[in-house]
Amino acid sequence: MPDPKPPAPRDCVEDHHLQSAEDFLDALSPRNPLWSDNPPAWIYRGQANAEWELKTKAVREPKEFARFGITGRSKHPGSVPADVPDVSRRMGALEELLKKFRRGLDESGLVIPTRSPRFCSEDLSESISDAEPLPEALPLMALAQHHGLPTVLLDWTRRAWVAAYFASVEAADVKRQGTATHLAVWALLRGNLVEPTEGPHFYDAPGGTNPNLNAQSGLFTAHFAEDDPSLEAHFARLKKCIGRALPLRRLTLPVSAASKLLRLLSYEGITGASMFPGVDGVVRAMRETALWYSWVP
Repeated sequence: MPDPKPPAPRDCVEDHHLQSAEDFLDALSPRNPLWSDNPPAWIYRGQANAEWELKTKAVREPKEFARFGITGRSKHPGSVPADVPDVSRRMGALEELLKKFRRGLDESGLVIPTRSPRFCSEDLSESISDAEPLPEALPLMALAQHHGLPTVLLDWTRRAWVAAYFASVEAADVKRQGTATHLAVWALLRGNLVEPTEGPHFYDAPGGTNPNLNAQSGLFTAHFAEDDPSLEAHFARLKKCIGRALPLRRLTLPVSAASKLLRLLSYEGITGASMFPGVDGVVRAMRETALWYSWVP
């Protein structure tokens, strides 16, 4: 059977299409010439479907708030019809969600993460609009994100093969992959943006209360706009303003190679057990072994 047609190109996205799991891992290696300019400056995000946009869970799945009994209250009541999602209503829902999460942590005797002392200007911008959360809420939001709650943060990692794990673990599962033909690892060059206010903002959460974040070498991005564009669409807008594209790459692989990719990553010690420290991670790793050969004819 011939390999499926690669995903359609997108404005401001540099595509690299690979055909085998081995070539995919080689392309993601810091030794590959693709990253020769400055490998440590790149961050990565894995997605099981290369067609998915780079959007946060709170934006792409606004109904997720209702699962926790939260509908959200607009900061400007009456400005938007009740059946139309808007930034103000979503931020109201997020605020309510985080309050419930904080209260639950406190009642369970768990540590509530707080903002680290500030020593320089590398923190998220202090300018606040209706579309932006308070900086003090970010540590709590980061913990909520890593436990499946909808937030306005987007997960990334400093390790390319970790991103490949998150792309492959879902794509290798025939029951979960849906109509995807390719998985993807996105790569973003950190520190090469024009102005901090143009985004995205980068956020390094405190790791002491988030062992998953430490294990995954994780960090977050956030960009805020009233009409909720994807990150790649946001970059396309910036290109029109500044006359050049910002560094954003998408490396794709047919999902038929996902199970082999997952197996090869396990040989490098990248499994559910290493990504999610604890008993649940061990169980994840056990389940993953059943996916190693799921695509073998």
